[in-house]
Amino acid sequence: MKCSPVFCVFFLPIIIIPITSYGEVLTRRSASACRLDRTKPKFEYEYYQKGDVMIGGLFSAHLLSEFHPKVKEVKIGSGGSKHFYLCNDIDLEEYKSILAMIVGVNQINQFPEFLPNITLGYHIFNTCNDPKKTLGYAVKILSVGKEAPNYYCKGRGEVAAFIGDSSFHTNQALAQLLSLHRYTQVTYRVVDTPLSDGKMYPTLFRMTPDDRVRYAAIFKLLHHFGWNYVGILSSDDGSGDKESQELSKLMSQHGICTSYIISLTRNIDQYIDKMRTIMKSTAEVVIVCGPYTEKFFWLGYNLPFALRKIKLIFPPSWSKIIHLYKDDVSVINCSFVFSWSPKFNLGNNIHTHSMFPKRMYDPMLEDIWIFYYYCFSPNLLKNDVVKKLFKYPLKHCPNLTDVSNVLSGYTPIPSYAYMAVYILAKALHDMYMKKNKSEQNGFQHILHKYVRNVRFLPRVEILFNQKKEIPTVLNLQSWLFLDSSRFLSTTISTLQGPDFVPKSFPNMSDPRFWKTGKVRNDLMFSVYIVG
Repeated sequence: MKCSPVFCVFFLPIIIIPITSYGEVLTRRSASACRLDRTKPKFEYEYYQKGDVMIGGLFSAHLLSEFHPKVKEVKIGSGGSKHFYLCNDIDLEEYKSILAMIVGVNQINQFPEFLPNITLGYHIFNTCNDPKKTLGYAVKILSVGKEAPNYYCKGRGEVAAFIGDSSFHTNQALAQLLSLHRYTQVTYRVVDTPLSDGKMYPTLFRMTPDDRVRYAAIFKLLHHFGWNYVGILSSDDGSGDKESQELSKLMSQHGICTSYIISLTRNIDQYIDKMRTIMKSTAEVVIVCGPYTEKFFWLGYNLPFALRKIKLIFPPSWSKIIHLYKDDVSVINCSFVFSWSPKFNLGNNIHTHSMFPKRMYDPMLEDIWIFYYYCFSPNLLKNDVVKKLFKYPLKHCPNLTDVSNVLSGYTPIPSYAYMAVYILAKALHDMYMKKNKSEQNGFQHILHKYVRNVRFLPRVEILFNQKKEIPTVLNLQSWLFLDSSRFLSTTISTLQGPDFVPKSFPNMSDPRFWKTGKVRNDLMFSVYIVG
């Protein structure tokens, strides 16, 4: 797409607002084209299926992105860069959300009466938990590769809406961009209160309520056990700092004192002071705030003897730590965790699902072969890079076709991304059934009105409240590790809307709910994962 000087001057002020706040730069790479300067990772994770109407998907299927020294033995590509960018630490929960979205789209296409004469398609990227990449990929989806929103190619379907991931900053960056252009965004498991601002984010919908419903449950929990002196650990991404400050202020109004607020960083000098603070404090309960961060591993590794005596209370976004934390599990043993109860789940063995495409190229599956099975993937360059960077002893696995044993070790496939597809499809159905031709031209900018009024989906009832959130049951669970790889998850209390305040707690005198400084290897009962 060529871009005249008039278009460039008009377009830049619109798009630069959300992008420059996260460090992206709009540059002119040629005399006539406006382009978004986006750092491209060495290996991209893209899923595409053509359709008359497209749904964009942005998921953080890796926990972080890092720059690595250039591997001399591997031909990295053209250009003289001394480093290249890789996505590290697979988040299987987000990967399963990608699979769930794909299955949802294919199921809808099997029922032509749902969207008569319309085929849904998808364009999905793994953002590697990077807001800048989120914006770059969103623009790429909207512009069909031309990096200019609203660019339309007659050979491609028009983008109707986006499904976001479970990271606050990637969702916030995306919401700022999409709200300007009135594109609908449905996100899930992001509970940060700033996203409840309907004026700033008029086209953003959430599958779960915001953090304030969890705060009410925390106060009830603390008062029930007489915990009036607590510590707070938070992620250092701004979101965690804001949440910890708000929670501390609210706790003081409920007669609960905050011993310390510690931000999780990788700065060793700062950690020495933070470890001293934790060791000196008499607080036996620590509330974790903000989105999940792997920086907790460093604290747990260097201060396990202090954390073994502390009862940790995790938010829903930290539930994945139970699968990722492999050092001293006594650190997180007997922790409390809040979790949203999905309406329903898909099975773990989703690769054999009848609606899953049999010959789809799956770049995330390549990473699972390499990092979970130490097997060569079909991607020869990725094999070579990983071998030289991480020194993995990869082997040939010609019979590796089923990875359900890896996925089955985790919670069942979450339904949020799957449900989000049906919500958007139902809104499209309602819009097309009205047969208002004036609305169907440029439908993307009015689709949010129909999403707001979605009332029913197959098998479940959906109703957005005034804040464009779906009231969902909140569970309070306790984790008990049987050994380093097996755990028991027990639901202590179920919190129903609209106030989400638990009415009572069960008798918890059983010592298995409380820390003893070691994993309960003597308990020989079967693992039962709730929710």
